[in-house]
Amino acid sequence: MQIKNPRSFVINFKLFYFFVILMMTLFSFLHSGAQNKGIIVKSSELAISVAAVQNNYQGNNQALVDFSITNNSRSTLPASGWKIYFNIKSTISLLPEALGLNLERQKANLFQLSPVKGFTPLRYKEKYSTQMLVENNIINKSDQPEGFYIVFDNDVNTGYNIKNVTVSPVTIKPVNGKLTSDFAETVYRRNALIKNVADEIISKIFPSPLSTTITNSSFELNEDLSIIADTLFKKETTYLSAELQKVMLNKPAINITTSNRIIYLKQKKEILPEGYELIVSADNITISASTAEGIFYGIQSLKTSLPAVVWAKKQKTITVPGIHIKDVPRFGYRGFMLDVARDFQTKKEVLRILDLMALYKLNTFHFHLTDDEGWRLEIDGLPELTMLGSIRGHSLDEKKNMPAAYGSGGETGQLYGSGFFTKADFIEILKYAQERHITVIPEIETPGHARAAIKAMDARYEKYMQLGQKEKALEYFLRDTSDVSVYNTPQSFHDNVMNVALPSVYTFVEKVVTEISKLYQQADAPLTSIHLGGDEVPAGVWEKSPLCNDLIKNNTALQNTDDLWYYYLDKVNNILKAKGISLSGWEEIGLRKTILDGSKMFIPNPDFVNKDMHLYVWNNIGGNEDLAYKLANAGYKTILTCVTNFYFDMVQYKTYDEPGYYWGSITDISKVFEFNPFDLLKDINVNEVATKQRITEYGKTNIMGLQGAVWGETIKGPRQLEYMMLPRLAALAERAWAKEPAWISEKDKQKAGADFINDWSAFTASTGTKQLPLLDYYNDGYSYRIPPAGAVVEEGKVLANTQFTGLTIRYTTNGKEPGKESKIYSGPISAKGIIKLKVFNNRGRESYITIIENN
Repeated sequence: MQIKNPRSFVINFKLFYFFVILMMTLFSFLHSGAQNKGIIVKSSELAISVAAVQNNYQGNNQALVDFSITNNSRSTLPASGWKIYFNIKSTISLLPEALGLNLERQKANLFQLSPVKGFTPLRYKEKYSTQMLVENNIINKSDQPEGFYIVFDNDVNTGYNIKNVTVSPVTIKPVNGKLTSDFAETVYRRNALIKNVADEIISKIFPSPLSTTITNSSFELNEDLSIIADTLFKKETTYLSAELQKVMLNKPAINITTSNRIIYLKQKKEILPEGYELIVSADNITISASTAEGIFYGIQSLKTSLPAVVWAKKQKTITVPGIHIKDVPRFGYRGFMLDVARDFQTKKEVLRILDLMALYKLNTFHFHLTDDEGWRLEIDGLPELTMLGSIRGHSLDEKKNMPAAYGSGGETGQLYGSGFFTKADFIEILKYAQERHITVIPEIETPGHARAAIKAMDARYEKYMQLGQKEKALEYFLRDTSDVSVYNTPQSFHDNVMNVALPSVYTFVEKVVTEISKLYQQADAPLTSIHLGGDEVPAGVWEKSPLCNDLIKNNTALQNTDDLWYYYLDKVNNILKAKGISLSGWEEIGLRKTILDGSKMFIPNPDFVNKDMHLYVWNNIGGNEDLAYKLANAGYKTILTCVTNFYFDMVQYKTYDEPGYYWGSITDISKVFEFNPFDLLKDINVNEVATKQRITEYGKTNIMGLQGAVWGETIKGPRQLEYMMLPRLAALAERAWAKEPAWISEKDKQKAGADFINDWSAFTASTGTKQLPLLDYYNDGYSYRIPPAGAVVEEGKVLANTQFTGLTIRYTTNGKEPGKESKIYSGPISAKGIIKLKVFNNRGRESYITIIENN
């Protein structure tokens, strides 16, 4: 080709190249805009700071906080067009003099900040600051705002999480030259009560067996090991072989009689159910029991007798100390409740918890699957329950997902606000539990705490109404659209209670129960009971519902709104009874409202005593210390889940670094260990004891057992779950399994106190030297809580201690935080100034910091 004008060609080529670049840039811009619809400033370029300034502000139980937004973007955050959302458990408000922002409660613990007249656009690196008032003091991390996200008016359905958030506590200021916190000294004085104990006093097995004899012999596990078992114990034989394979180079053989090293699993019919006998001699190991459960618990004792280090690395040979144990549990019900509705836990973590329960000989897993904030189990035929009810994120109309709660943020599908168990997941969990002799009791909250279900069934209603299928739309509908009743729950909901006058409510309950029953059948697991909640149905509910008022008017058995509660319970109990399932619930299901001297009060409901209802009693505070005894004395089967001792979501000490709530109690592990199921009145005022019911001998026969619980409001993932559970779960196991300690029945108070200290010292020694090392390695390790150091200044020197032996205290005197290489505490510290201490385990994990000043 001949070019007539080369210069013109170059110019045209440059114009063409410029045009291509321009179009690519424009396309990129438009594509970016499509991907980032409505974004003014990226959420990653915003920083939020919340700093507590003063507690007890103006002499009231409230906190003054500084709040600021910093724009780190080159783009300007404008004076309008956006809103910021966050969660906080208390009511929060702007001070009257605050300018430029408006703060409103949206739903429950979700609040919205929006710019108003007076807000100045924020340019690069500019900050907006104001002050807010929190209704309660900020005591710990869980009191702080969380889950900040931004929504732009151009895209009101999408939330973007703001991750650059800093929260800080009220600064502890020196008074007369000394830090005012009493935390360090209080912990030190508590720890100082613990005595050194001889090694022979420390239990070699956990929980403490009924009787133990230590022998001088020992047994060696090696490659020649075989397990020989009676036919009844086939599953337990397979389980034991698999467990030993985790610690040995070779998998033990099964039923090879030519082996020189043998573990026998034998049936011994005279042993009580769940009891066992374990004999470790130089020749063999024999576990005897009358039931498979007993053999399984004997296996757990054998496992806990092994050196903890074997769970870290497989061994060629393992020496098992000689021992003879006879054992049987104190209570038949030994349970743990896990709430996955408020914040989700994965299947993997649930299986880890089941392994831990098995190790501790706990036999009942109370699985709290639904609540206001989430529905976590796939139900065949009702996909909306998980399609909508299991997902949290930003939502104005709640037609596609539940709103943000407990800091879950504005982005949907994120752990741990979102998540659910498929049918296959749940079946796997049931099978896993069954192999470990753990009964799973599912909890489906009704008729209160049911907001996720209500919203899901609203979505189902809309779907079928659009298809013109009204009958199908109403099939599982859960609310009366004409109901204008006014009520408020402790979680600040006003629309979370099913309307019990609707026949579709019972259709829904039966559908859910039927589908859950199928899952149990597929898992070949027993479904003995379903927990239907029944708690916190607030005053005012159903009072202005036309459907409820018509039901009362046309049913002679109903006199008022209160009677609807008994109407509902009777109907759902019959649904379960027809399927051979017993009804479990919180204590409210066994109570009846009545009038005394013109005031409403609750008494055990005589109508349901003989209907095989199981009551889980948490409330032993605020005058209800004897509530469990009233119900047990009246004939109700009762499980003690007392908030003061067994709610493991409660803080372990009331200091900023401890996560958890504290409305019910401050629950150090000592509170769990000291629990006396038959004397819940020991800590109340002497004058009040006379007005309370004590447990009768008949009532004692109705106390089925004990249960620990973790509610999910403050639990963000497995690390925090395990931190809150452990080692408190070990103390629960001790109280549920071990025989009644002598200090409980001892009449001499001084001797009882001394006996308690001796037992407590032995328990802490066992925990520090055996349980915590085991938890370091078992199942790749659990993130148990390492208690902080206690410290005190005496005679010009700092003394320090920790709750459990086997942990290491390290400290600094230069203002830096202690690390793995910091100086080890081995005696009084004479250095002056600020001393910082931390406690470490042998894997380098640490406690939070303890600070004390030595002047």
